Amino acid sequence: MISWLKDSFLNFPGDRLSEKIIVIESDDWGAIRCPDANDYEGFKKHFSGRMKSPYLKYDTLASNDDLEILFNSLSSFKDSLGNRPQITFNSIMANPDFDKIRESDYEEYHFELFTNTLARFSNHNKAFDLWKKAMGEGVMWPQFHGREHVNVPLWLKLLKEGNEPILKAFSFRTWSAPHELIGSKLRLQASLDFLDEDPIDYRKEYVAEGLRLFEKVFGFQSVSFIPPNFVSDATVLDTSVSSGVKAIQGMKYQVLPKGGRTEVPKGLVRRKFKTQGEPIDLVRNCVFEPSLSKSDFDDVGSCLKQISNSFLFGKPAIITAHRINFIGAIDQRNRDKNISSLEKILSAIVRKWPDVVFMNSQQLIEVSTKQRIEA
Repeated sequence: MISWLKDSFLNFPGDRLSEKIIVIESDDWGAIRCPDANDYEGFKKHFSGRMKSPYLKYDTLASNDDLEILFNSLSSFKDSLGNRPQITFNSIMANPDFDKIRESDYEEYHFELFTNTLARFSNHNKAFDLWKKAMGEGVMWPQFHGREHVNVPLWLKLLKEGNEPILKAFSFRTWSAPHELIGSKLRLQASLDFLDEDPIDYRKEYVAEGLRLFEKVFGFQSVSFIPPNFVSDATVLDTSVSSGVKAIQGMKYQVLPKGGRTEVPKGLVRRKFKTQGEPIDLVRNCVFEPSLSKSDFDDVGSCLKQISNSFLFGKPAIITAHRINFIGAIDQRNRDKNISSLEKILSAIVRKWPDVVFMNSQQLIEVSTKQRIEA
């Protein structure tokens, strides 16, 4: 009952749509987290006993097998209009260029497009071709998540100071290490966070350059943005809107910089844009995160209840499901179990709500924008 009331409190405010819409938003695609499978055992051995985070156990670049299995699964479902379920691939556009950073003695930051990173990982030679094929088949659509998923100023500072866990992770060509070993109040993966002086020029360029890279890689502009670790403020939002972003993805709350300690309802820290220029809030009101939940948690049942609540209040069901849930390159059981659970959810959706419409985030933005104009 308590969870139903919380879901209702989330879904009650705001505009309502006549259609029953399902959107799946998935973050982190393209970003390094764990090293390549060939290096993972060495990484795991070094940090033995400290691998508590699921991200250090399962999460890495999606392999050919991961993508083929996921896309084949999605292709087996259709709504009444013939649309397949689509996962919005919120994409990180670049990863650190470890060789060039090392050559600069950690003084300079260099990056490479994530497509180049894929080329070096084992069993990833077809990965980006599979992305493009899935876009054409309507089971995946990319949007912008960030330039890279690491806080560059903090990371370089730790490297130059000789932080042992960070240097060891660097030797495995990743920035990711157990957070409790690093000795930092900031999360390394929170790309746009800061504690003291605001690196405002860096943060503006991070967003603007990342969006330029997105258009270069995919051939079109991203109309939505989900800041890494949900950390953003008016500077980040203004920069993204001026670069063509029309909507901000995320949970009910927006996390402010300064160590990510403050959560506020989305929209409260924005400047007052003109009505037509104010970005739409895409609020994720359903959760499918089995890799992050407890083993005895009913991910399928909980997600279906949240979808039902969304439709009750005339809201699209926007499901958050990070990439980690679909990765089997390190542990195949993680991928297989979770995709099986996703299939149970999709089967229940088309059976219980035969008039449901599957969309990606960009399509939902178009529907919401049209409704705003007509209202």
